[in-house]
Amino acid sequence: MYFEQGKMSKAADELTRVYMGAGMDIFMEDDPKYLNFLEKNIEI
Repeated sequence: MYFEQGKMSKAADELTRVYMGAGMDIFMEDDPKYLNFLEKNIEI
């Protein structure tokens, strides 16, 4: 995943697509660092 590779611009794009496709619930099953990152990079 781009997040772990430090490619934050691509990570934001990738995580935004996941959020738009599956909603916030998908992040509840994962490490909160992804949701925290997304909340700082887009308005949700």
